[in-house]
Amino acid sequence: MIAIFIPILLLKMNYSIGEVVLYYFLYNLFDMPLNFLAQSLTAKFGAKFAIILGSIFSIGYFIVLFNLTPNNWLLLLALAILAAFYDTLYWVAHLFIFYKYSQKKTETPQRTLVLYIS
Repeated sequence: MIAIFIPILLLKMNYSIGEVVLYYFLYNLFDMPLNFLAQSLTAKFGAKFAIILGSIFSIGYFIVLFNLTPNNWLLLLALAILAAFYDTLYWVAHLFIFYKYSQKKTETPQRTLVLYIS
């Protein structure tokens, strides 16, 4: 939900529209290939590990966002990379868990409750 306000925040910090578009271009450039990495990490180490790792990248994303200064290209690049890592790790693992437990109709409510608690 916070992603809706990122372009507004960047524009308020005197980033141009072109720089905001560049941020989203970099984000998507990193996001697409990282989906394959997230898939292999989820298969190798498990979905919970990938979600935890994605949450760590999310914390790093908010730290960089808090320290972002106008026209700081290095932090803007780091922000795009951290957002891509969070997005791929969290959502690939989340969808993996959803698909895995949607096959077992009798256990689905209990399993999804455990997912949201953890």
